[in-house]
Amino acid sequence: MKLKLVIIGLLFCSLHLRGQVPTIQDCLGAIPVCQQIYSEGLSPSGDGNYNSEINTSISCTAGELNSIWYTFTVSASGNFGFLITPNDLNDDYDWALFNITDASCDDIGTDPSIVVSCNAAGGNTCNGTTGATGDTNFSQQGGGCNSPTPSINIGQSPFNDLIPVIAGNTYVLMVSNWSGSPNGYEIDFGLGTGIGIFDEDDPFIDEIAVPEECDDQTITVTFNEFIQCNTIDGDNFVLTGPGGPFAIDVTATACAAGGAFDKVFTLTMTPPISQLGNYNLQLITDSATEVLDLCDNAANDAGFDFEVTNPLFLDVQLGADTAVFCVGQTVVLDVTNVDATYVWQDGSTDPTFTVSNPGVYAVTVTNPCGVGTDEIEITYLNDLPTVDIGDQLTLCEGDDLFLDATNDFSSYLWQDGFTGAVYSVTDGGLFSVDVSNACGTTSDDVLVTFIPAIDLDLPDAIALCLGDTLFLDVTQEGSVTYEWFDGSILPTQSIDKPGVYSISITSDCEVVTDSIEVNFISTDPIDIGPDAILCFGDSIEIGVPIVGASY
Repeated sequence: MKLKLVIIGLLFCSLHLRGQVPTIQDCLGAIPVCQQIYSEGLSPSGDGNYNSEINTSISCTAGELNSIWYTFTVSASGNFGFLITPNDLNDDYDWALFNITDASCDDIGTDPSIVVSCNAAGGNTCNGTTGATGDTNFSQQGGGCNSPTPSINIGQSPFNDLIPVIAGNTYVLMVSNWSGSPNGYEIDFGLGTGIGIFDEDDPFIDEIAVPEECDDQTITVTFNEFIQCNTIDGDNFVLTGPGGPFAIDVTATACAAGGAFDKVFTLTMTPPISQLGNYNLQLITDSATEVLDLCDNAANDAGFDFEVTNPLFLDVQLGADTAVFCVGQTVVLDVTNVDATYVWQDGSTDPTFTVSNPGVYAVTVTNPCGVGTDEIEITYLNDLPTVDIGDQLTLCEGDDLFLDATNDFSSYLWQDGFTGAVYSVTDGGLFSVDVSNACGTTSDDVLVTFIPAIDLDLPDAIALCLGDTLFLDVTQEGSVTYEWFDGSILPTQSIDKPGVYSISITSDCEVVTDSIEVNFISTDPIDIGPDAILCFGDSIEIGVPIVGASY
């Protein structure tokens, strides 16, 4: 056995995390191949607890139809073959073989490259026995039978070529009962010779990722083959070294998902490693705590030494970089750590330091795991915040109005929950703020009156019939004053004579002036003059100039 000792994080293939318990109808619950012949006297229905594991768009089969899964790891490279014989030779069975050595059950539905061989041929002479027997040289045959050019979509024969396999690779085989018959089948895995798919070797730890720094809490062990989840736990491991004894909890991704087996296991230590030094991890097995592979071969005891050499920079926290208090208050800075020594800025060596004056305070903490430092600047205030955002304010439409409550070392809370120092006012109303510092809270409020813009837009001119009266109304919102051309101060004006009429409107924000020319149309009879006789080449001008008329 050659152990690979690594100091990097190891990540095993991701697996289903849907919380269902896998069955033999699911990839995660695949039957380990530990013997040559398996007799399935009753073919189950459905596709287990993990549905649609086969993607029909990238598979030659029509999916998992009344499926059973098998898994094996090859111990020597060579050609693998098998034969499925239905108990009723009229039944049609399909199958697909996947290489999941560097993949997972989840990848089967998305990665066509892990399909090694697949056969869904059926109907006519293609029902009955099927498998990878070497009777053809095809590795992909879809549904149908006797096609001269089989492919993933159409089949010629129920038999595929033998399958080249590589030592150390892990495979899963999905057998699908397309007919739906309950009569079952027999599967013979003995067609390939010398590749060792029937596991008789004891499993062992192939890789171990050990802590590199103090306060690391996990060790990752990777076995050379799948281990049954229910045969491994914290009792199988003993960690010795500085800071022990250690309790160990064992987890694995597939096991946590409800699977029956996994290769990669994470050991979580309590307490974490907190001292530099030499450590030893033991895999302990006996009759009560055997660690078993899928074919019930038991792992042997083993031990692994490692050294933690890199000190961890301690995360020492005095709080925020700055802190503010009111005169008379004291604060206790506490950096207590296990097995640590302390040096403050004044040379004191207690884990706590009491502060009552402004200044910069710093500490260095040292323990067997490393060294950490931190500092904090403390400021003292004498008084409450001073706040004056005004008594009564006016906001003209289109202008900006900002209420400023800025105070050093303070927090702010406005009437609507805003927490900034400066508040932007966009409408009228009562605005209030609470300003707090280490000495307490000061409140203030202000009434803001919003003055809308004056809306005055008279036409340049207008024509009325004699006898008509024009009524002008320029009433505005808010508090304004009016002054007409004649000195009147009402917002209305009645006009029955021609002339130019002007108005000025004044608010606290602006003065707007406008005017209108009023004309009256004559009702006299139209007269364009007496009849006239013109010589050739002469001209005469005629017209009826009436204000407001069209011609």
